[in-house]
Amino acid sequence: MNIGFIGAGRVGTTLGKYFISNKEVIKGNKVIGYYDVSQEAADEAVLLTNTNKYSLEEIVINSDIVFITVVDGAIKKVWNQIEKFELANKIICHCSGALSSDVFSNIDKHRAYGYSVHPLFACSSKQESYKDISQALFTIEGSEEKLQHMIKLIESCGNKVQVINASDKVKYHASAVMASNQMIGLIKAACDLLKESGFSEDNALSAIKPLIYGNIDNIYRQGLKDALTGPVARGDMGTVKKHINVLKDDTKKIYELLTGKLVELVNS
Repeated sequence: MNIGFIGAGRVGTTLGKYFISNKEVIKGNKVIGYYDVSQEAADEAVLLTNTNKYSLEEIVINSDIVFITVVDGAIKKVWNQIEKFELANKIICHCSGALSSDVFSNIDKHRAYGYSVHPLFACSSKQESYKDISQALFTIEGSEEKLQHMIKLIESCGNKVQVINASDKVKYHASAVMASNQMIGLIKAACDLLKESGFSEDNALSAIKPLIYGNIDNIYRQGLKDALTGPVARGDMGTVKKHINVLKDDTKKIYELLTGKLVELVNS
C-alpha cells in the first residue's frame, strides 16, 4: 500500500524516514512522498526521504494510507479539503495526541477509514528523530475495519501498540504532557529554588542531573514505589512541613500537590 504524508514537519518527516528505514519489515507498504503548503518544507522532506513531492489532490489519489501530519488546529481544515476527492477504501490517519478519529466527520459516507496514530515520543529533529522512535509506544484508535492493518504496520517496525478509545484521547494526551512537557516545568521550579539559594542556572541544572537520571533509572529497575526516597518515603512529615513553610505561591502549591501523590504511592 502506498503511504503519503500531508504535512512535512518533524512528525511527518520522522515517520516517513522511519517507515523507509524499515521497508524490509513493512513489505507491501511504501512511502511515496509529501505535500505541504510550504514548498520549502516539502522539498526538505522529499530530500531527506528520497521520495516525491505532490499536490494535495495527487498525494490523496496516489496513496492508500494518508497520514495528516499537520498541527492539531489544521487537521480538520485538511480533512475538509481532502474529503472532496475520491476516498473509497483509503485509510486516513492523523498523529495528534489530543484529537481522536472523530475529527474525520462523515468518513463512513466516503467508504474510507479514519484513525489517530500517535507515537508517545518527542520528535525534535527531522534529521535524527527517526533513529530513536523505535523505542516509542504508539496509540491507535479508529475504524474497526482496518484497525488490525494499522496495528500490524506499526508492530512490524518493532514498536508496541496500545489501542485506546476515542473518548480517552484527551486524558491520554494530558498524561503525555505531564510526563514530558510538565516535567520540564517541575525541573525549572527546582532550579529556581536553587538559584534563590545562590546557584547559577548552569550549576543548578548540573547539580540536579544525577537526581533526575538516577530516579528515572530506579523507577524502571525497581518500580515507582520502591524507587521513592526522601522525607515522604521515610515518613518524615516534619521536614515536609519545613519545606512548605519556606515555599511561596505556585511553587508551594506544586510541592503540596505532588507530596499528596507521593503519600498515595506510599500508602498503596
